Amino acid sequence: MLSLVLGFHGRIVAQSNPWKVDRYTSFGLALQGSYFYGDVSGGLRTTRPGFEFSVVQKITSHSSVGLSAGWIRLLGSDYLNASLYNSTQQDNAVRNLHFRSDVVSLQGFYQYDLFPSYKDYIRRPLYNIFFKGGLGVFHFEPKTKDSTGAWINLRPLETEGKSYSAYSAMIPLSLGVRYKISYHFDFEVEFSYVYTFTDYLDDVSGDYPNVDPNKGSSYFTFRSTQKNDPQTGKPRDLNYMQNQLGYTAVQNGDASYFKNHGPGTSRGSRPGFDSYMVVSFRLVYLIPHHRINCPRY
Repeated sequence: MLSLVLGFHGRIVAQSNPWKVDRYTSFGLALQGSYFYGDVSGGLRTTRPGFEFSVVQKITSHSSVGLSAGWIRLLGSDYLNASLYNSTQQDNAVRNLHFRSDVVSLQGFYQYDLFPSYKDYIRRPLYNIFFKGGLGVFHFEPKTKDSTGAWINLRPLETEGKSYSAYSAMIPLSLGVRYKISYHFDFEVEFSYVYTFTDYLDDVSGDYPNVDPNKGSSYFTFRSTQKNDPQTGKPRDLNYMQNQLGYTAVQNGDASYFKNHGPGTSRGSRPGFDSYMVVSFRLVYLIPHHRINCPRY
């Protein structure tokens, strides 16, 4: 009898152990929005969509590890995000560059939950705050519009006289909030800052190169005197740039540009590597590791 009581008591203690972690795997599907931060002007008007699929493994009461793959479109535009009438933005508005780049990424990450999840997955906290840090690789191809409105791949044109790889590494850092919808479903809102190891996400980094008529890339390199914004097709106020701001137009072979946007002057507007921010809205499905035993009749 005593052994029966002790055995029953031990079972209760084991089942109510507050440090026991019910490990589980979760799958997430996220819709995303991007905000570019690089040499070409980014802003809310150039926010673009993306999506991500992730797999996360719970390993301790606070910690998880995961793997994610995704696609996101980055867009930047001097015409849309810089103003001729703002002294801090005038030079970018005159520069008149724009780009879009589709980024396909694969990353691994570590996730830390602020509130622990003890016992079984069903009794996880209703709300949680989490932090994520990871390392990944990605592929990108910056493009721009030509005079007909068609998107042209910029990397082969070497608009700054330099070649660069279409692959790079990334370090994503995230802060998010999770809400428990039901036993098996969570909903997350996550804000991420993605630091990359390339300065060519927008095809802009250093100085304007010398005009090379043999390359045929002058139209895409020097865009400051173009009458219309190639991305939107809308007219630009060249008279204001010349008469009010004092910019002088120069014709150099097949290249036309304002004097301070010519060979040897700065084409990039920001030192360091490019980065971008992402907001994610994610639906998560949880699968526990233990077997669910159904009663027999």
